[in-house]
Amino acid sequence: MASEHKGPLGGGLLGKDSAVFEVYLNLTPLMDVMSNILFFLLAAFGASALAVVATTVPVQSDTETSIAIEEDKVTVTVRAEKQAGFTLQCESVTKTRDQLKAYGGKLPKVDSGFDYTGLTAALKKIKEHFPASNNMILVPDDDIPYDNVVRMMDASREFRLPDGRKIILFPEIVLSGIYKGK
Repeated sequence: MASEHKGPLGGGLLGKDSAVFEVYLNLTPLMDVMSNILFFLLAAFGASALAVVATTVPVQSDTETSIAIEEDKVTVTVRAEKQAGFTLQCESVTKTRDQLKAYGGKLPKVDSGFDYTGLTAALKKIKEHFPASNNMILVPDDDIPYDNVVRMMDASREFRLPDGRKIILFPEIVLSGIYKGK
């Protein structure tokens, strides 16, 4: 005889007699789904750790700012071309292009590839003349490997003195690209 469950009103559920059912819950499909979700979460986490590069986002405003414009500030743009090497250009709110032309120029590639030492030296020269400058825009070609872009950013951030001390060059780097259209 099957046991009955009695409710508070004396009968089964809703006053009627109820039968006991045995429930078999198949957890295999649920475990398959959970293991797939876990796999994709782990894969996504691993890929995101490789894709993180510390850069800043450019901000442009049409209104005037209350911050005083400093005379010794420039923004350096470094264009990295896979075949030609580096092209440097300085821009300033208070200086003309002719005044800044002496700080720009080209750094051709060397036998081993990009001239990272030359890039650091050129940026050090700019930083000596414009010490309040911190911003650099890096524009690499699309087919330059990720490792080279990271090395360019590292070469632009600091200069190591022979005694081990370091001079901060351009810590705020904006990574940009050139739209080529269709």
